[in-house]
Amino acid sequence: MSIVFRFLILANLLASIQSTCLNKGNYTTNSTYMANLNAVLSSLLTGLSSSGFYNASVGQYPDRANAAVLCGADVELDECRRCLRDITPKILTSCPNYKQAFEWDEGCVLRYSNETMFGVLAMYPGLWWWNLNNATSPVRFKEDLRTLIDGLRIKAAAGDGTRKVAAGNITAPDFQTIYALVQCSPDLSQKDCNICLLTAEADIPRCCDNRVGGRVLLQSCYLRYETYPFFNETVLQKLEPVTLPPPAPAPVIVPVPGSPILRSPPPPSSPPPSGLLIASEDKI
Repeated sequence: MSIVFRFLILANLLASIQSTCLNKGNYTTNSTYMANLNAVLSSLLTGLSSSGFYNASVGQYPDRANAAVLCGADVELDECRRCLRDITPKILTSCPNYKQAFEWDEGCVLRYSNETMFGVLAMYPGLWWWNLNNATSPVRFKEDLRTLIDGLRIKAAAGDGTRKVAAGNITAPDFQTIYALVQCSPDLSQKDCNICLLTAEADIPRCCDNRVGGRVLLQSCYLRYETYPFFNETVLQKLEPVTLPPPAPAPVIVPVPGSPILRSPPPPSSPPPSGLLIASEDKI
């Protein structure tokens, strides 16, 4: 099996929104599947909550339509909703009569399919972006980048069914700092999130070798790194789990002979990238 990469597009020819139509079946206009697809896409906007992920299904086999939206990890909910409103009609225009498609924008990823999606790992086809600038000390840069991404991958994969996200930075050679963010669709298992991010990381030498910045977007996960802080740290800090202090120990009551036993009261309630490559996996 080999990876075939095609459709190289320069950034100045590139719109911010990218549609990928999967050639895995078509539906006819005014069919039951079309009605179910329109219904499930309409439900995403109202179902999307602060978790930044929502999936839904409408209809019965073989006309069942499944769809999911994943907000960018550092994107506010209102911004994600605006993103979803924008790309929903565009994906239907870009992929007319396709039963499976996904669309990416800076704020969100939208996917739909006639096949089961929830908890199912999906990777190719994917999208690549890269920075045109090269690292001045590429060997050290790649070593530091690998160290950073491996640590973030492990942290993100260990996330719960609400969020699988991690971001951070590391000191790089030549007085630089590498910033990176990784994210999985939260319906994935820890194992599948690991697999997806490992695959995305393995794509870096193919798309972005020696580059100081790059993005790999697979259908179930996302990876980005740059030498400048690109993510919204304020939003990401809200995702960090809050560690509560341990409860205070109950007071030890030693009764005095001849006095009543006292009991303690109950406690109170408490810059745009430079290129794009669409990557697909074909059997040869």
